[in-house]
Amino acid sequence: MTVEITTVDLLRHGEACGGAVYRGSRDDELTALGWQAMEARCASGDWESVVSSPLLRCRGFGEVYAARRALPFHTLQEWREIDFGAWEGRSATEIQESDPARWAAFCERPHACPPPGGEAYADFAVRVGAGWRRVIDDHAGQRVLAVCHAGVIRCLFSVLLGLPVERGFAISVPHAGLTRFTCYRDGGGEFVRLEAHLA
Repeated sequence: MTVEITTVDLLRHGEACGGAVYRGSRDDELTALGWQAMEARCASGDWESVVSSPLLRCRGFGEVYAARRALPFHTLQEWREIDFGAWEGRSATEIQESDPARWAAFCERPHACPPPGGEAYADFAVRVGAGWRRVIDDHAGQRVLAVCHAGVIRCLFSVLLGLPVERGFAISVPHAGLTRFTCYRDGGGEFVRLEAHLA
């Protein structure tokens, strides 16, 4: 029986302009340092296609990288970062000082206590899972570079490996870090394995 192997390398975007703030739907560009870190991470890649979050800190690099190597490129709406609502563009210190009770609840149970006006984690997980299915179906048998966000990568640990949602927040996902999942699929079903998680 033939086994179809699809490799998905999840690249977190590099450092973004605007400093250390909650940045979900906020559409900041990469800093020069952030761009350089992504270039260095991808210098020896052998991907066959590139997908990206539509947000500029991912898409800007993904489009250029794909064009340089004449690779197919498309954006993946499902892998936008989670929306932090009223906390977008604010630092942790600012939030803690202005809304200490809400901040404490978020720190204790981030998956269950979203920021005011923020996206529910359950909804986020559904769309991230749908994005994975789209990548696996549309790029079956390929090596795919997916430029996305820390929240998306942590969520995929839960979606793909069954890790409890709350434990995903304990996983470090540094700027320009790379996480590799491989999907093995045949007529009997599919199996997903974590291959690497590189800082």
